[in-house]
Amino acid sequence: MTVSAFDNIRRKASATSDIRRIDFPGLMDLQSHTLDRLLSHSTAGSEMALGIKHAELAVRDLGVVVKVSNLTSKHILANALHEFSQDAKDAGRDLQQLSARLYGTVDKILAFDDYVLRTIAKAQASGADAMEAATRMFRSTMTVLSSEVARVMLEATATASKLDALEEKLYVLRTLCEQELIVTNAAIGDLLSELWTALGGNRAKLQGLEQQVDILRNVDWYRSVSMAHVVATTHTLLAMEAELGQLRDKLTAPEVPEDVIPLEVHIASIRRSANRINEGKLKIRGESIRVANNSAGSYLQEAA
Repeated sequence: MTVSAFDNIRRKASATSDIRRIDFPGLMDLQSHTLDRLLSHSTAGSEMALGIKHAELAVRDLGVVVKVSNLTSKHILANALHEFSQDAKDAGRDLQQLSARLYGTVDKILAFDDYVLRTIAKAQASGADAMEAATRMFRSTMTVLSSEVARVMLEATATASKLDALEEKLYVLRTLCEQELIVTNAAIGDLLSELWTALGGNRAKLQGLEQQVDILRNVDWYRSVSMAHVVATTHTLLAMEAELGQLRDKLTAPEVPEDVIPLEVHIASIRRSANRINEGKLKIRGESIRVANNSAGSYLQEAA
């Protein structure tokens, strides 16, 4: 037997072994549950971005009050508030982009699922080995999922860094306020609202500024909740990455002939997963529209 013939036999044996180990039902179950969570994280991220936007605007207004005050270090404090406002703007934008990335990831994976089904159907129609095509698509699907997880993880890490920077800026602001003896031993969460009150920023138009004070009081809360959201998203992605690793390990595990999954079951699992995720997208889109309408309403009330 020639070396070439031996290699062909070895490749065919390896392909047959892989076919016995592919598990689209397991992969699709992982995909469905993970993408459901990512869709929820996407909506939550948009809401968090709105909260950070409110904080950005309120801190910017506070900076204006500080500038016209008679504080000794008003310029330094005003600059620190301006930097915080700019960092909040960047963090809010990153949160919004992360939400868009999560939603886009779901769309991309759904599109690839459709491609997988069409590839297998084409193999069936042409008389080619459909199970071999399913095996190739199984590997490709895991590669696409791993790639998308890595991309979103990178963006989530960058967003977390921006939120960490906001916390550092809050501690700098507290130090400056303590130096001016405006506030003493103020909790980080109450720092900005106390500064506003101490400078009289809520006296001129007391009736219209309760919400402003409320927002300033909750600036660190917005930051903390946003950070928790990013951490939850990261944990979801890490869990998916770990389970993908287990499915890869299964491809090299000892053969168990009874574990072979019929082609029809693979196809049905892909369709079922795609349908479920599409239904989740429609639900999330409805919630996003509701949040957007509520946000628009709140802006109109503030303007009035």
